[in-house]
Amino acid sequence: MKYITIERTENLEIAKTRLRTYLERPLSYYIATEQPATLMGSAKILSLRGRDKNKEIAVKVDGPGFIIEELYKEFKI
Repeated sequence: MKYITIERTENLEIAKTRLRTYLERPLSYYIATEQPATLMGSAKILSLRGRDKNKEIAVKVDGPGFIIEELYKEFKI
């Protein structure tokens, strides 16, 4: 499983570029099957899984809540 941190200074496009850089497959391969979880303060964490039959978490993305919520909208099924 990969773990990626989005910095507070990044915007949605930079966050997606970071994901493309660190993930082994295209972003379209990943889905979010559950809502982001709240960490401390306004930080959240999003768990993404692959679209194949393997239901294990492939990547966890943490960062500012507003960016994680936007990423969730793009990855939710």
